[in-house]
Amino acid sequence: MDFAYNGGKKPGAGGTAILFINEKSVGSVKVPATQFALFSADETASVGLDRETPVSEDYDRGSSTFTGKIDKVTITLK
Repeated sequence: MDFAYNGGKKPGAGGTAILFINEKSVGSVKVPATQFALFSADETASVGLDRETPVSEDYDRGSSTFTGKIDKVTITLK
């Protein structure tokens, strides 16, 4: 995923998130706002499932777990 923040130095502004699979763009979404302060200590950077606060009320922990194979996750901070 690539996130293009459009708030400059303003904390909490939004941007555009683009999802990539095997370096190919497969979708994008406008994000109206971002977290501008600290996260709680029990939140995690989950891959394939979300054990803490869901990103959407539509998320069902019982049936939303990814069951495929994830070969690699790369995080690059820009």
